[in-house]
Amino acid sequence: MDVAYKQHSGYFMRAFGNIDDIALDMLETVQDVEFDTMVGTGLSGTLVVPTLARAFGTKWAILRKEAAPHTSVMIEGEIGHKWLFVDDFISSGRTLERVRMAIGGLRLPNWDELDMTYVYSKIPTEYVGTYEYEKNHYSLY
Repeated sequence: MDVAYKQHSGYFMRAFGNIDDIALDMLETVQDVEFDTMVGTGLSGTLVVPTLARAFGTKWAILRKEAAPHTSVMIEGEIGHKWLFVDDFISSGRTLERVRMAIGGLRLPNWDELDMTYVYSKIPTEYVGTYEYEKNHYSLY
């Protein structure tokens, strides 16, 4: 069947390609990093992170870039105790900082029987680094 339109930005080529290639590179690069969750954002995160997380047997979460009219949830998925940010590449670091702030700001409600109110406690989770799949690079930005 003929294709009427086909276009991929250069930096999306790996995301739209064979995810097994990214997984093999990532396995070699982060083999000594202990994490139970992969976190991503944006289109590339949505394409890559859930699939990589399934391959690695970890949890995953996607942070929305902005509020959406159809949901009040800014973070989709599950976050464990040690999370790795996965993105195509880091340029200015603003996206990583936004993700770190969002996850660092997560709170769990706990019912206080004495005061009969909810007390919100920080979720015990730790950022363990960033994996940039376009560069096959791990760092602790």
